[in-house]
Amino acid sequence: MNFSRNIYRLDISKLLRWLVPVSLRQPRTMAFIAAYGSTLQYVYAQFIGYKFNVEYDLTITPQYCYIQKALNDQFDFTQRRIRVVKGVYYPPQPLYLKIEGKPLVLYTKAEGTQDVFYQKSETQQFSSDFIVQVPQLMSFDIDRMKAVVNKYCLPGKIFSIQRIL
Repeated sequence: MNFSRNIYRLDISKLLRWLVPVSLRQPRTMAFIAAYGSTLQYVYAQFIGYKFNVEYDLTITPQYCYIQKALNDQFDFTQRRIRVVKGVYYPPQPLYLKIEGKPLVLYTKAEGTQDVFYQKSETQQFSSDFIVQVPQLMSFDIDRMKAVVNKYCLPGKIFSIQRIL
């Protein structure tokens, strides 16, 4: 048996009926008790909603696939077009001192080689750990999307939101 699903199941009206002695179960008394029980039913419904939200939050981990799931659940639950991809990583170019005797070869982007020395202004575009790709035609609140990603990703991870065709 799965007791974890049934542990919070509670029928408030049945519980109130059981708590009233049989000799006092008159229609007027039961209506009065049901009126007081409506507040308890409201609080119980709020608790169950909160419980389901917390259980959903616990299923989302900082992995890219789960962040993508959370974003699609929040912003595009029918077509699920939002993608989370790894960011582009450029390894650092080693620089040596003259006394070490190792060659120092720096190229520019115009020379078209793989070993390019980037300036600080050029490397700011490569500073994301992952990229959230959102379709061009989809409307969304960028601040809310950033809040959802920040809620689920690890601290210190840097991301960017990019519109794609």
